[in-house]
Amino acid sequence: MKKKQILVVEDEVIIAKDIQCSLENLGYAASSLVVAGEEAIMKAGEECPDLVLMDIVLQGEIDGVEAAQKIRSQFDIPVIYMTAYADDEILERAKITEPFGYMIKPFEERELHSNIQMALYKHKMEKSLRQAKEKAEEAQKLAEQANRLKSEFLANISHEFRTPLNAIIAFPKLIIDSLREFPQISQERIDSAIEDLEIVSSQGDELLSLINDLIEISIIETGRLELQEEPVLAHSLLLAVLKNCEPEATKKDITLVDNNAEQEDFQFLGDTNRLKQVLKNLAHNAIKFSDKGCVRLNAFPRGDRIFFQVHDEGVGMTDEETKLIFDRFYQLDSSTTRRYGGVGLGLNLVKKMVEKMSGTVVVESIKGEGSTFTVELPWKRSKQEGTLP
Repeated sequence: MKKKQILVVEDEVIIAKDIQCSLENLGYAASSLVVAGEEAIMKAGEECPDLVLMDIVLQGEIDGVEAAQKIRSQFDIPVIYMTAYADDEILERAKITEPFGYMIKPFEERELHSNIQMALYKHKMEKSLRQAKEKAEEAQKLAEQANRLKSEFLANISHEFRTPLNAIIAFPKLIIDSLREFPQISQERIDSAIEDLEIVSSQGDELLSLINDLIEISIIETGRLELQEEPVLAHSLLLAVLKNCEPEATKKDITLVDNNAEQEDFQFLGDTNRLKQVLKNLAHNAIKFSDKGCVRLNAFPRGDRIFFQVHDEGVGMTDEETKLIFDRFYQLDSSTTRRYGGVGLGLNLVKKMVEKMSGTVVVESIKGEGSTFTVELPWKRSKQEGTLP
């Protein structure tokens, strides 16, 4: 076991040597012997001893009390005072610095040993308590952050539920009133009614999607999600996702691009519906946070892994946002949330589902330029395909 290093600060050389011998007899190591307060502070910083034995009356401009105070505050090293003077004034000054011991010279080895042992133990306990307090404070901060995100989520999700429900309730009433008001319905009125019904249908789809995300997360977290693997063609999967996203992209005049159109297709074993859900969520997210440009989908094999990518030219994110974007309840800043909507469940669902498939999902993004989400999965092949080359 490594010996505890003790710095001896004593301006009487004979006494210092005697203390050094006592320390060695007791199984400690005297790291240095110094005679002045300034030197004691310097040595404490250089050597980081486990404990300092500090004489109060020293050579130099500062005495042992001032030196001890600086050593404690700067380096968190316990100090035991040694002094031949026991008057009240010195004792009061020493008490303010919260020493770990106070010995009147001359003292015996047994007294020295017990003071050192108690000081080291007390310092160890104080350090452990301080670390525990810091961990508790950090845990409290994380809990407060989680509660804040949860509160924001609940406030936002109530709005997200209310908006489509208001449309679903209001528009059919408007259509009914319109039909009652005009027995002879014009084509213009029919077209208007169709537009209103399309809004109802769209809002209903949004509400259903939100509810489905909540259900899917619940299924995953309770361990009830079961994957149904079957042969999947990567290009066919991307085409299905593009077809699903086409109406939304058309409304925003965003171009959908299949980067696999000119590439050779490849097959793998996977859960078609779950993979489609993952890529649809990423693609819809890309369209939602884009006002122009393209959304590109890509799939390719590399070694024994397969990769799916969704790239957009949208609002992009900061490095700090990319670290949090997959967390449940997390959303971009409030102005972005108000503009684009959403409750922060889609990407959390993507992450959980990809991890269930033994894969990973990462994002690379530049604020104001766009984002690229990459899903990496093990390439599982059917027996008919043989093994990897």
